[in-house]
Amino acid sequence: MKHANTIHKCDLPEGSTIHTSLPGADFADCYQFADRWPGKDALETFLALMGRSPWWMNALMGLRNQVVRLVGLKHLGSMTAPTSQRAASDYRPGQRVGIFTLQQAQPQEVIVFDDDKHLKVQLSLRKHMVQ
Repeated sequence: MKHANTIHKCDLPEGSTIHTSLPGADFADCYQFADRWPGKDALETFLALMGRSPWWMNALMGLRNQVVRLVGLKHLGSMTAPTSQRAASDYRPGQRVGIFTLQQAQPQEVIVFDDDKHLKVQLSLRKHMVQ
């Protein structure tokens, strides 16, 4: 049995929505880990994970935001999503979720993104049942 906190690199699932974005991507990777919130949908799980960002990540994000402003990149805000103030069902595509913007949310997969001068990032959290 795998340890619950272990993270494993794996192939991008062919059945995932984000898999359709793979052609033309300069970089893609995928990791899997045990689901601590099996009763939550993908967006609820994403919000729960963002809510667990350590203080030092937010401190580094704050530093990043100050430095990149000097070269014209955008201020992304904090890593931590405002989970206590808003239910997952209240988010709509185009709204900010932490440092990302919600692209789409389905019960099994949520895709968030950021698009700046130098980089376009898409991140998917996909829940699946292990057979």
